[in-house]
Amino acid sequence: MRANSFGIFFAPAVIVSSWTPGAVAQEPSRLHYEMPAMDLSVALRAIARRTDHQLIADSASIRGKRSNPISGDFTVDQAIEIVIEGLHLDFEIKDRTIFVRPAMRRSMTV
Repeated sequence: MRANSFGIFFAPAVIVSSWTPGAVAQEPSRLHYEMPAMDLSVALRAIARRTDHQLIADSASIRGKRSNPISGDFTVDQAIEIVIEGLHLDFEIKDRTIFVRPAMRRSMTV
């Protein structure tokens, strides 16, 4: 009877310890990008499509803007950050949707 009670307590510990490291080891996936500067809306749609995300962008804030070129292996966050750098835009990724909007202006206080 003593062996059975040991087995009951031991088995859950093995399951938990073998499950936990797998959850910790996950990293955001990186994809390779080779995109020259182009119309920003085209670049954002390409990144969204390639990473299986939806794209919601304020059309007035991206109209007529050119993306920055991108070359290398990046996560989706890094890729978007690179193509919009210096364009006065912010982005957020939530539930596989990329939201792009005008950057919030910070008021200058003296």
